[in-house]
Amino acid sequence: MYTLKSCLYVLLVLLMGAASSYCQTLFQMAPSYAAGVQPWGEAAADFNGDGTLDVITADYGSNSIVVFLGNGDGTLQSAIATNVGGRTQNLATADFNGDGHIDAAVGYVDGTFAVLFGHGDGTFAAPVSHSTPGTAYTFATGDLNGDGVPDLAVADFLEIAVFLNHGDGTFSNPVLYPAGTQPAWVTLADLNSDGIPDLAVGDYQSGVSVLLGNGNGTFQTAGTYSFGGGSS
Repeated sequence: MYTLKSCLYVLLVLLMGAASSYCQTLFQMAPSYAAGVQPWGEAAADFNGDGTLDVITADYGSNSIVVFLGNGDGTLQSAIATNVGGRTQNLATADFNGDGHIDAAVGYVDGTFAVLFGHGDGTFAAPVSHSTPGTAYTFATGDLNGDGVPDLAVADFLEIAVFLNHGDGTFSNPVLYPAGTQPAWVTLADLNSDGIPDLAVGDYQSGVSVLLGNGNGTFQTAGTYSFGGGSS
């Protein structure tokens, strides 16, 4: 005799099987690509100018950034590794020096970060180092002061460090903004619909901070919203 519990169990098994079969019609088996020893942080951009997105990752284990050029059909070519001289954490991409090639900003565990200018073929020039008071953990890049040039905001576990780009891939000294207790994640978005990019900051301990942009590369005092746990 079937109990309600046993009937519900059978129904659940049937539903799971149906869902699995349905998902198999939507997604193909994911190919795997070797990306060094300990890949940490990824981004997609067109590094060789062929109109196809490529993939870049920071490899913590090999002190490198690794680029996989895209074939245009969702598959990737063999890895192109560039040694960056230190253990990496995260990265961001943009054309920082205005030469039409995508560059990379890479954070190191020692608190510094570097900008590597792209050659246009998936390889990069030697890193140019910069520093923050804390550990350069995550980046956000965008035009923060309306001059048409991508700038950098860095979450370094102590505050947010904003670096304005001079247009040639060199940066002003950072302006520091408190944002929670241990700001670890930062992203850019127009949060109040005024056409100016703002900063949303995730705290390693608890909550989220919002810094509204003034349009000239500066930001207002952070408003912090707590919810009792880390925002990872």
